[in-house]
Formats: sequence, C-alpha cells, structure tokens
Amino acid sequence: MNYGGYSLTTSRQVGVGYVKDMHFYDSDGAEVGEFRNVGPYMVTQFGILMEHRPRTDAIPEERRPGVFYFDFRNKTLVGPIAPYSDFGDSSFNTWSQASRYTYGDLILLRGTSTSEGQYVSIVDLGSGQVVFDLDRTKVAGLRLKEAFLGDRYLYLTKSDQRSVVDYQTKEEVATDWALRPVFKLAEGWALLRVGHESENHSLMASGICINVYWTTCTRGQSVHPIANEYIAAGVGGGAYTGPWY
Repeated sequence: MNYGGYSLTTSRQVGVGYVKDMHFYDSDGAEVGEFRNVGPYMVTQFGILMEHRPRTDAIPEERRPGVFYFDFRNKTLVGPIAPYSDFGDSSFNTWSQASRYTYGDLILLRGTSTSEGQYVSIVDLGSGQVVFDLDRTKVAGLRLKEAFLGDRYLYLTKSDQRSVVDYQTKEEVATDWALRPVFKLAEGWALLRVGHESENHSLMASGICINVYWTTCTRGQSVHPIANEYIAAGVGGGAYTGPWY
C-alpha cells in the first residue's frame, strides 16, 4: 500500500506448481492492472518495482528478465527499466525502504552482480524513462563501493576516493562532499545528511526515519549517533538551493 493505491496477490497453477500474480487497485478499490508471475518487489511512494520469477514452465511473456514499474498515478506498467534488481528473494512492502534511493520522482537503481553485470541507473518514475545509465563496461573500471542520489547529483564512493557527478552533464563537480541531500521534502525543502559516516546503500540498511509515518521510529541514536546528522533545509520558506556537496 502507498499513496497511489494498493496491491493483492493471487495464486494460479502453472504446470505442476503455482505462481503468484499481483493485482493493482486504485484508492476507490477498482482493479487497474496486473503483473503475472510476480517475484521480488519493492513498494515506492506512488508505485511498485518488481521482477518476474524465473520459472521455466511460465510462458515467455511472464518470465521476461528485468525490473518493471507500475505507477498508480497514471495506471501504467513500464519496463524493463533495469536489467535486474538486487532484491534477491526479498520483497519490501512499505516505501520507507525505497526512500533510501529516491529523490522526488527519481530513483537510483544499482546492480552489484558480477555474473549478470554491474550497473548504475537513474530512472524518472514519473515518465518511466532512464535518464542516466552506467552499464557493466562503464562500471567495471570505477571500483564502486556505494552510490547515492540527491537532486541532480550522483554521489559515488569508490575503493580509493569519492566523487560527485552531475548526472545531467555527466561531469564530475567535486571529489568529496560535506553533506548531501537524501530526500526531497514538501515545498522544495530537502532533507540533508551531514558527513558520510556509516553510509550504506544496501537494501538491508535502515530506511529514512522521517518517512515512517505509520509506526514509531525506534532507531534514533543507536543508528544516527550524531545529533545534527540529518537537517531539513529550505530558504525563506521556499525551495532549498544548495550547497549540494
């Protein structure tokens, strides 16, 4: 469930086994789409990222490789928008986890499998278009450890250095950062993270606490030991205009 609607799964027999199909419903309860033979998935603020299960007894259309996205706002399914996900066999039912990788409508997708080919992609979930992409040949020489997205910037931690890249121009603009925007707030404000202690892009890392509206956030000081590690910032009641690193 998210701000756009909700989904339910049903089972059906395929060959000697069963598969699950995901059905999408709008806020009025009307079914607006489906994704057959659903595998691991991640809920975002207004949609769901998902993959098919790699079943040999499913028809080809229902086991196409890649990451697909259903947007509840325009009720459309697009994809593949990335070759694969790092979800493994896990699924993520609340969008607080996806908030680690999103900034507004943009999401950073990263694949770390050496056998399938590592990649880094930025996708505009509003349009379903890939706006920046580093494929396996480009990623191979970077020796990436972590990658983060904030506004128009890509923050990269390599084995021996850091780098800030303007993904629109593809130019490096800094070789380190003192802060980075981690989430786009209402009215153009930004949630900033100061420094880069314990930064982790892993799916198993904690989500952004400010997004967890429906439950008590218990992580607090045990995860974020620096009192000013996160700052909400804007200018004169308007949009945040920098600095960005």
